[in-house]
Amino acid sequence: METLPGRVRRLEITRREVPCFGGREFGETGPYEYLEGRAFCELNPTHPLNSGIVYLDQAPRNAAGWVDYAVDICLLKPVDPARGNGWVFHEVLNRGNKRGVHRINDARPSNSPSAPEDAGTGFLMRHGFTIAWVAWQGDTLPGGGRMEASLPVARKANGAPIIGCCTDEIIADAPGSVRDEAIKQTSPTMFEAVLSYPAASLDPQEATLTVRQNERDERVSPPGMTWRYLDERRIEVTRAAGLDRGAIYEFIFPACDPVVLGVGFAAIRDVVHFLRSERGPANPLSGQVRYA
Repeated sequence: METLPGRVRRLEITRREVPCFGGREFGETGPYEYLEGRAFCELNPTHPLNSGIVYLDQAPRNAAGWVDYAVDICLLKPVDPARGNGWVFHEVLNRGNKRGVHRINDARPSNSPSAPEDAGTGFLMRHGFTIAWVAWQGDTLPGGGRMEASLPVARKANGAPIIGCCTDEIIADAPGSVRDEAIKQTSPTMFEAVLSYPAASLDPQEATLTVRQNERDERVSPPGMTWRYLDERRIEVTRAAGLDRGAIYEFIFPACDPVVLGVGFAAIRDVVHFLRSERGPANPLSGQVRYA
């Protein structure tokens, strides 16, 4: 039996910009290059280091008995590795969004930081860091340049779907907020919301919707507040009168097809280890970094 908890089978680079940042030089480090791609990985479902990943034992397995998944990756690295400082600076993504260079370098926020203005003060680059991002959240919405993780869906031993009770909290926040792509305002009194998981049944008798203005308020179903399924992933809600856009709508429903989200933590562990330690042409950082 393999002793590794997980591994990267292959890493595909799909975009490379050399140099990036418009050819800007960063002190002794020099220019940088920008890489995007995807890591195709697998996990050993019986390894003790993976024992805390919920539903991993019910994820589909490949011919070797391991669990397949894939994650987006992105790198910013010195064009001349010898001029770097030997460190991988890994930023944990926030809902698939890159914010590390923006916050540390005082640059504009960007999910594709390769334009001249995306380097900001150049602090991380002047110090020679290789910057890495690894997608890890398997429930981010596509679009907006967000990085995505394709994680397995757990099933019963006979292949039947796993069904359980799911609670979604929905806040139809201000226009332009981060929630706008999951919540669509269709009229002054109505909105559509994307559910976290597919509904196992579209029978409205099996689901409930309540609302409260503040977190500690009592959950209520006031007259005039209605809802209906648009499909297994969306509901339409008629707002409760007298409550503002910050009100908390709580939808409880039978859901199916749980994603094995804990695989995302293993993805960070195994992909960053690969980038730091793997030697050979499969790794674009081979021999270039010592620490992460």
